[in-house]
Amino acid sequence: MKAVCLARFPAELNLSPLNKALAEHNIPHRFTEEQQEQVLWLADEAWKAQAVEVIKHFLSDNGTASSSLAVPTTQANSTLEPNTPAHTASHTDENSHILSGVLAFVKMAPITVALIVLGALGYCVVAMPWLSVYQLMTFTPIKIIETQLFVAPWQWQEPWRALSPIFLHFGLGHIIFNAMAMLQMGSWVERFWGFKWYALVCLCAAFAGNGLQYFWDHSPMFGGLSGIVYGVFTFNYITQRVNPTKAFILPRGMYIWLAVFLLAGFTPFFTLLFGVQVANGAHLGGALGGALIALIANRKNLMARRQVPK
Repeated sequence: MKAVCLARFPAELNLSPLNKALAEHNIPHRFTEEQQEQVLWLADEAWKAQAVEVIKHFLSDNGTASSSLAVPTTQANSTLEPNTPAHTASHTDENSHILSGVLAFVKMAPITVALIVLGALGYCVVAMPWLSVYQLMTFTPIKIIETQLFVAPWQWQEPWRALSPIFLHFGLGHIIFNAMAMLQMGSWVERFWGFKWYALVCLCAAFAGNGLQYFWDHSPMFGGLSGIVYGVFTFNYITQRVNPTKAFILPRGMYIWLAVFLLAGFTPFFTLLFGVQVANGAHLGGALGGALIALIANRKNLMARRQVPK
């Protein structure tokens, strides 16, 4: 599914009431700023009719009465006792709204959700530890016997190892950071570009990141979704430059921060300050993989920019 541009508003208009109303109606949406305008994006066109009604209420009230945009409730419900059937029904309705919102998000961003869930399971594999599973997920076969580590070379007979390290996470902060980045950025790239292109971005970033990290460090002891995170951001950056209508518009400072973080990984900064080693090859490889797919996906726009006006 792809995100849909539904409406544009003046930059000076306060859209907080509209944002609140859309959230209360469980309508997946996002606002961006483009060319001195505020743009409303829907996660999927299926929400269009409901969103239009909310916008009509917002415009009719001139954005001054956000409470009128909420889902209507009967006045009697506020006076019911906690254990009355009606009160129980209201809680049931609220829970059903939450569940429907979660299911709608899963339907609109299945790859993102799957990656986060598998990444969380990978964290459990490391934290428990489940050695028999962990040994199957490293880039090359390993064997841990008591305190000794035995590492085997790459084996083509086990091709899943080219992908499986992305699910291994070595700390709670590690998986939380990657999961938040995928939720905030990955899900929107998936909605904008659909299943096929987003899958290509993730796969190319994963394979390139895992491969470069291994041949860089010659050790299979690495993992995490951060290579895909970098791939998603570079894909969006190139798209934002050449085809902004298909990109989630981010400030330049965000990309500068990511570049600084990437470059800092090649210095002793993180080891000296935090005592951790960063998988620099995975970050760089993932970024290059995302950039490659971005160039392919936006090739028509790139060709149009090269054409000289007659």
